[in-house]
Amino acid sequence: MKYIFYSDAGHGWLKVPVSELIELDLCQKITSYSYLSPSGKWAYLEEDLDLTTFLLAVDGNNPEWMQANMKEKFSDRSHIRHYRPFNRGLALYYTARN
Repeated sequence: MKYIFYSDAGHGWLKVPVSELIELDLCQKITSYSYLSPSGKWAYLEEDLDLTTFLLAVDGNNPEWMQANMKEKFSDRSHIRHYRPFNRGLALYYTARN
C-alpha cells in the first residue's frame, strides 16, 4: 500500500486506514493531535508523535521503508485541519458500522 503524507506550511499528516490501526492495536496510542476523516475510514496521523508510533509498529522507521511506501502531497492550507480530532471510540464505532 502506498501511504499519502499530506502537508501544509505548518504541519503534516500520514493517511492511514483506521482498520490498520486496529489490526496493529494502536488506536489507544493515537493522540487527539491526529484527525479522523468524516467517514471514519481514515486516520490522519500527525507527524510529531503519532506518525512515529505508527512507523515503529510497521517496522518502518527507516528512510528506505518511507521512500518505498509514502508519497507526499503539499497544499498551502490542508483540508485535514477541518476534520475531527482522532477519537478512539469514534474510530471503533465507524469501523464496526462498515
